[in-house]
Amino acid sequence: MFKALDNVSFEVFRSEAVGIIGSNGAGKSTLLRVLTGITQPTSGTVIIDGSHGELFSLNATLNKDLTGRRNIYLYAAFKGIPKDVIEEKIDDIIKFSELKRFIDEPVKTYSSGMRGRLGFSMVTAGLPEIMFIDEALGAGDARFKNKCNIRLKEMLSTDNRTIVIVNHSMGAIRRLCSRLIWLEKGVIRMDGQVEEVAKAYEEYMAEKPETERSKKPRAGSKRVKEKLD
Repeated sequence: MFKALDNVSFEVFRSEAVGIIGSNGAGKSTLLRVLTGITQPTSGTVIIDGSHGELFSLNATLNKDLTGRRNIYLYAAFKGIPKDVIEEKIDDIIKFSELKRFIDEPVKTYSSGMRGRLGFSMVTAGLPEIMFIDEALGAGDARFKNKCNIRLKEMLSTDNRTIVIVNHSMGAIRRLCSRLIWLEKGVIRMDGQVEEVAKAYEEYMAEKPETERSKKPRAGSKRVKEKLD
């Protein structure tokens, strides 16, 4: 029987920023979905102490047929945020997203970067005690990504929030996190300080392609090469 996660056990403490790293198929996204209750574990227990917000794939966070504004209200209702509270915050959400001109247009007309801006803005506006983020900050320009990172750091330092994030960008992980958990084939391979785990993971990944090439030669008809020659 295939196990997406196998005997994974760890604690995350208040005000801690933890990065989940690992190669494709390691179980990172599955782990976040188990932690947030989207996927139920077949065994074991997940204990979450505090309110939490999730920013996963953009399509999962937003309803593409609704306008940006309606998505904000829908998310607030789903998370149990009172209407009067979201009314107070909606102008700040729209301002942070920089989407005032498009906020009453259907989300299906948005670019991936625009959806990322809206999703991040509305999820963080509720100031959840725990934020779960899965690669959703990959879209958008460098300036807005930096803006998001500043907000996350403020949530950590000023508001004592907790962040658990999956990101393939080791630069982003190093800037934000104080701890890394390295998953490989559903098992925790390493859990510790950022630089220690990051270095071990990068060395592993640097060796992995060479190993894969020696075991699994690339197939093909060579027709493109013949045409180039």
